[in-house]
This record gives sequence, structure tokens and C-alpha cells, in this order.
Amino acid sequence: MPNAGRDVHRVQDGGRVLYRRLSLVGESALDPPVPVEYFTLEEMQMWLEFSMISYLKQKGAVFRQRGYDFENMRRIVEKRYHHFDLNVPHAPIF
Repeated sequence: MPNAGRDVHRVQDGGRVLYRRLSLVGESALDPPVPVEYFTLEEMQMWLEFSMISYLKQKGAVFRQRGYDFENMRRIVEKRYHHFDLNVPHAPIF
């Protein structure tokens, strides 16, 4: 599959553009559904990590370097702030 890598990058880039647009202007009932190929485990993990950074910054954390330790960040948001305690019942995603 010579185009597989290019397709992955196209989907990732498209997903990021869509995310930026939706975060700036919001989503309306008239918008088409978000394509399911944007919901890979890798992309969802990446956005979860970005949201943890944002959440911790809102709580007053200061990050002086770019070598983020996501495992420790997750532990802090779980244990100190109980960020992942609410689990709304839902059908299995995968």
C-alpha cells in the first residue's frame, strides 16, 4: 500500500483542521457528521493528552519544558482532581 502513509496524514491533517474550526466557531445541527476515520485510538489519545495540559494550566500548573510526562500528568488529574471519575453510561465505542 504505497498511499497508506499519505492517507493517514491526510486524515490527521483534516481532523486537526476540523477540530480547530469547531473549537473556534462551534458546531451546529446543520454541520455534517464528523467522519468516523478521525476517531482512531492514536488521535483520541493525543487529544486527551492535549486536554490534560490545558486542564492543568487552568488549575495553575506551569510547564517550563516540552518533554511532557503524560503518565504523571494523567496520575495528577486522576488522583488530585478526580478528572476521570465521571463515567457516563454509554454503548461500547469499539
